[in-house]
Amino acid sequence: MVGRRAALLVAVLATTLAIACTSEDAPPRATGFYAEIGGEVDPSPDDPLAGLGLAEGQGTIRWWYAPDPARWRWEIETVGTIIDDGLLLTVADGIDSWAYDDRSNIYQRQTIEGIPATVALSPIFSAPVGPANVESIDAFIELWRERGGDLEVDLAGAATVLGRRTQIVELRHPAGGVSRVFIDPERMFIMRWAVDSEGSGQSYLFEVTVLEYDTDI
Repeated sequence: MVGRRAALLVAVLATTLAIACTSEDAPPRATGFYAEIGGEVDPSPDDPLAGLGLAEGQGTIRWWYAPDPARWRWEIETVGTIIDDGLLLTVADGIDSWAYDDRSNIYQRQTIEGIPATVALSPIFSAPVGPANVESIDAFIELWRERGGDLEVDLAGAATVLGRRTQIVELRHPAGGVSRVFIDPERMFIMRWAVDSEGSGQSYLFEVTVLEYDTDI
């Protein structure tokens, strides 16, 4: 589901902060929550491993988040491939993070000071479900228009995800393919992130399947 999991934390910190922390307006402070996220990744059409079933997979992410100060725990469990089966566990206290990969028996520690207290990092850097880290749908669209280069960013209707009414923001890539982001506008919580490569790359879907919101963790 998430290839090269040992390098995941570094990628999250670099990529998510690049997008989440560039808005001039302060994002709303995230509330405490527990979420489960299901993910599916299709093989890239030009991947030589696609025919062997090694480039695709699915899995579950369990996410505990507590604010003030921001602390979190991620459990990323992947199944379906002989390369990535296993569990990546990350725990962070807002100053340091600790990650353990049971598949490779690799342990990592990293300092994460400097992350704004209002930003809730997503465990999935390429499909950042969870708190949007901006104050409104309009701010989300404007941020991606500013930072997305040649992306076309527009509203594309509405849908219900896990009983919540969401607005769909469409990010269309100039090279082909489209990402659809399903955002709960009341909570500014991204409930689903779906990428349709339209044959030009890898398609994937991440969706919140369980959410206990505004709770003590």
